[in-house]
Amino acid sequence: MAKRRYFDIKQWLLLGLVMFYGVACQIDNESQLVNRVSACEVCLCTNVDAVESSLESFIDIECIHKNKEIALNSLMWPVNNQKSISISVIGFEIPSVQKILKNEFVKTLQLNSNNIKTTWPMAFSDLTNLEYLSLAYNQLGEVTPDMFHNLRMLKELNLSNNKLSEFNQLDFSQLKSLKLLKLEGNSIVKIPIPALDKIETLKGLNLSRNKIFLLNFNDGSEHFQILEKLKILDISYNKLTVITKDTFQRASLLEYLDLSNNQIQNIEENAFKNCKSLRVLNLSWNEISTLTTFPPFIQSLHIAKNSLIEWPSCPESLTFLDISQNQLINMFNEKYINFDNIQILNVSRNQLQTFEIVKPLTKLSVLDISYNLIEGIPHSFDSNSIPSIEDLTIDGNPIEQLIFESELSLRKFSAKNMSRIKIIKANELKIKAKTSTGDLDQCIDISISHCNALSKIEAKAFNDISICHLDLSYNNLKSISKIENKVNRGINLQGNPWDCSCDLQWILDDLLQEFYINHAALLHELRCDSPRQFKGLRFVHWYKWGERAFCSDSRKSRHMENYLLSESTSGSAEDGTLGSHTIIMIVLFIAILVLFIVAAALIVYLIKGKYRHSRQIRRKMTRQRQTMADSEQARMNGENFALNNA
Repeated sequence: MAKRRYFDIKQWLLLGLVMFYGVACQIDNESQLVNRVSACEVCLCTNVDAVESSLESFIDIECIHKNKEIALNSLMWPVNNQKSISISVIGFEIPSVQKILKNEFVKTLQLNSNNIKTTWPMAFSDLTNLEYLSLAYNQLGEVTPDMFHNLRMLKELNLSNNKLSEFNQLDFSQLKSLKLLKLEGNSIVKIPIPALDKIETLKGLNLSRNKIFLLNFNDGSEHFQILEKLKILDISYNKLTVITKDTFQRASLLEYLDLSNNQIQNIEENAFKNCKSLRVLNLSWNEISTLTTFPPFIQSLHIAKNSLIEWPSCPESLTFLDISQNQLINMFNEKYINFDNIQILNVSRNQLQTFEIVKPLTKLSVLDISYNLIEGIPHSFDSNSIPSIEDLTIDGNPIEQLIFESELSLRKFSAKNMSRIKIIKANELKIKAKTSTGDLDQCIDISISHCNALSKIEAKAFNDISICHLDLSYNNLKSISKIENKVNRGINLQGNPWDCSCDLQWILDDLLQEFYINHAALLHELRCDSPRQFKGLRFVHWYKWGERAFCSDSRKSRHMENYLLSESTSGSAEDGTLGSHTIIMIVLFIAILVLFIVAAALIVYLIKGKYRHSRQIRRKMTRQRQTMADSEQARMNGENFALNNA
């Protein structure tokens, strides 16, 4: 009986504990509910309607603030009508991410730049339909397997610009749908192959801006499939020095590979032989001196800023080639290089002395041969050799005359920094605007600027060309004849030492008003250099001038000189600002006045100080004399007293 009573008491105690725990949990839940707030009360919530039928409408929640704290676990997401939710929490102080409240409609979550160092276990597990998660620009030192628990729908994960260096084999094992992983800007030394290999659906991997010095995709002890699945791989801005023939042996599906900005000196032969699907390869900004073969179907090749002295063997499929900033001396050999499909070719900043085309480049539309050693426009630059050309750049070559032997149709022509060009003669520029069906602007952009020896352009040099925009800035032009044909988007004449005589009156008559209204940026440095009374004045000074300012007689010029000088010091009426002379005079006057006041105050202070010092000395001497006199008097009184007593 006693034993039964004992068990009854025990059961009652257990029941009491359970009830107490339940009440405590309820109180805790109620307290949390009291602390929870609607996300739209502290953040900006916007309903974004679908623009296209292929897109869906969603609710966009933006929480952006600098150096403030926010409790993610207290935010209640809006109740919606089956709309997906996109959340951005940026610029807060969130040292640790606590468990985020459940919501099946949240598909995008960005927690960038929040100084996050850790996350609670399963912090995102209740966001079961999350597709994009970004924790970029934080202070994460590690990731754990429970961080991505239950995120089976996640397709893109951004962990860039943190402090990650090593990974556990199971860190990403929960991610069953991940396609793109961004790990750039961390402290990774060795590619975490075992951890990445667990992501069976991974297609894109960004490891740029880390400290990787060795590509170890192939481990002899175990067969990893990570490279066999990837389509996009970015390992730029690391410390790679060599690419072996085995590095990308299994990269049969790889389409985009970026190895730029490393320290690669050697690429073994057939290193990309098995990259059958590779379309874009970037090897720029390395130390490569020789290249042999490339995949047969590559379309875009970037090999700028290396040490190549010979052209690499390029496949027929190539449409884009950037081989600028190398050490090429000779033209490519058409027997070994097939440019039948090349559309964009950049060979700038090499040491080429010629660029004569033998076999026509029928699909070439953009050509940059700037900053080489070419001394004349190549004779082969005509409509037969490059019939599809649209954009031609020849900047910085030692060309003396812009002579085209045959007519060439273009949309853009650039000849900047040509130090040997002194004159552009009429009929030299045999270029015209390329036209095609449906084009609204059937004209050409021409830029001939920063040619410090160019001092003359003959009349009618541009008259037979339909021009969109003409840039003649910062040359050494003092005068230019009237350009008869209309220039749709203005003429840039700034930075030249113009002689504002009657020859330039056409600029005030025909261009100034249009520039003032539609192209104000073309007037900032459009100034006169001579005659003396106009030196330094901007052309806009004569906006709405009633007379032909540049064509006045000598007496009127002297009168205008006085008027203009007074105007230049008092400011332009149109600008509503003070002139430069006035500003200088005011500044000088204020500076002199301030110096005078300071000097006067200093002199007064010194005089008063000297007077106070001399007065203090006189007082001290007076006190000393008085003290001596009192002492002498006391001594005499003492002697008299002694005599009297005697």
